This record gives sequence, structure tokens and C-alpha cells, in this order.
Amino acid sequence: MSRPEKVSTKSDEDHCRKGRFACFLQPLIRNVRSRSLHMNLYLSEVEVLEGTRPTYATAVDTVLAFCTRRSMHCWRSVEWVGYSEIERRIGISEIFVALIDKYWTSSTWKGHEFTYASGAPGFNNGAKVKQIPTRIAFLADGLEFPAYLRGCPAPITVTHTHSELKDALASTHRGLTARPTRSL
Repeated sequence: MSRPEKVSTKSDEDHCRKGRFACFLQPLIRNVRSRSLHMNLYLSEVEVLEGTRPTYATAVDTVLAFCTRRSMHCWRSVEWVGYSEIERRIGISEIFVALIDKYWTSSTWKGHEFTYASGAPGFNNGAKVKQIPTRIAFLADGLEFPAYLRGCPAPITVTHTHSELKDALASTHRGLTARPTRSL
């Protein structure tokens, strides 16, 4: 059985004219919320063993909490799914976050994830993906931005503290909810 559609009545129109804009704002609020539900974030990370690398583990928690609060899907690179699937996930993400520490920089694959998100050719078929609008690099333990990634096109937001990472994620989300998102 289908639900009947709500039909606008004279009282609804009067209600809006009297300065009560709830009827006008509700579709806009739903639209902003629905955009968040369809956004993807790709988290380029290396596995953290319990009790080691607390700064890195806290950064992972920061990103996951951000995604949870905004009902955003988080693709995590610690879940190995094969090269093609990883590149597909990067390609459908609006935000790319690299949690960079000495272990991350020792992985050529992590470097490839970053350059692929920046518009470089893919690993399997050489196809390029459109550059992800927002790339955030969290540099753990006083690390500098890797020299081999400095050729990636701007903008790249570089953060050094958890507070900066939170601010960068929040600012990015505000900017992206005003734009249409990518489709799967």
C-alpha cells in the first residue's frame, strides 16, 4: 500500500508567509544530510599494532570518528582487496586522507595511492582517475612531507596535529556539502 502524498494547503502557504520557514527549509536540510550519506573518504594507512604508535592510532580514530559523525563511508586501505578495487575506491572518494609515518613512507604502494588520488595513472591498466578534490596528509611524529610526493598537484592540506586534522576534515566537509558528490 502506498502512502498518500502531502498536498500543499492554504494553511501551509499561510504558515510559510507568516515567517515560519520550516516548510521551506526542510527539503534543503534533507538535501545536505543526504549528501553526507553518499560521500566517501579513502584512508591511506598502515596497520597499527595495539599499544604501538599512539599518535598514529589516535589519527586513525580521529578520521573514523569524523566519518561516523557525518554518516560518511570510509574505505580503509588496511583491508586488502586487490589493486583494481583499491583504485576504484580511491576513484569514487571525495576525500583522500594519508596518515603518513615512517612505515607509510616505506611502502611504495602507499605512495602510489597518493599519486593515483592526485590524478596519476593506475597500476593495472594505466587509466587515470580525476584528481580527488581534497587530499589531506597527516604527518606523524614530526615527519616532513615526502619529497617524492611534492610533485603532486595542489591543493594538498598538510597537518601535523590531531587538532589540525580535525579542523581540516571539518572544513573539507563543509566545502564539499555545498557541491554535488560523485556517483558510484
